[in-house]
Amino acid sequence: MRMLNRKLVRDLGRMRGQVFTIALVLACGIAVLVAATATYQSLIASQAAFYDEAHFSTVFASAKSVPLAIAARIAMISGIGLVETRVAEDVTVTLGSDGEPLTAHVLSLPEDGAPQLNRLHLRQGRLITPGAVDEVLVSEAFAAAN
Repeated sequence: MRMLNRKLVRDLGRMRGQVFTIALVLACGIAVLVAATATYQSLIASQAAFYDEAHFSTVFASAKSVPLAIAARIAMISGIGLVETRVAEDVTVTLGSDGEPLTAHVLSLPEDGAPQLNRLHLRQGRLITPGAVDEVLVSEAFAAAN
């Protein structure tokens, strides 16, 4: 056994460049794995924090012509924390006299203007005044373009 150990050390000494390169490749691979795992964990934590802050819905359901009483029945289902109903519709909008028609996704807000689920993150401006019929909220990109 002792002879084999000496031969191993001698062979490794002759191939020290190759051994160093192999060790370097292994170290780089381990570093990439650690960095990717840390990035993934950070993204998961950021997503959870955003969902928590915005009270983002876990489940979405769409339906046509459903009575509001159904929302109360859904809220009574075990495991449901909060139910909020909204009207959502895609509509065609024309801006100005020579503007091209645009397709807009219109989403209603509660009467008090502040939704409990899927809260809005305002970067500029203010929420709609409760009871107002001539106010809208638009995305930042749409506002900049128009």
